[in-house]
Amino acid sequence: MPPRSSACSGASTAWRAGNYGKGIGVAVIDTGVSSVPDLRGHLIHGPDLSGEGSTIDRFGHGTVMAGGIAGSGANSPGNGSRTGLPPQAHVIGVKT
Repeated sequence: MPPRSSACSGASTAWRAGNYGKGIGVAVIDTGVSSVPDLRGHLIHGPDLSGEGSTIDRFGHGTVMAGGIAGSGANSPGNGSRTGLPPQAHVIGVKT
């Protein structure tokens, strides 16, 4: 059964049509996005606009948001049971 958020957002309908976000890029402008298993192969590090000199997310918020967008579910309980809404999209992490 898909996650409840997929039913509320309409993602389930897109998934049934075979649309998982392949070829789509979504910019996450936040605290950065760290490389985690959930985003393996889907993360593109954009610029660091924070002045810290690193793309690492030291606060965690940007990484959580990126997981909700395009996470594979590798970090979720149930080994992949909670994916992002377009799980094949790419995330471009922009650190501010």
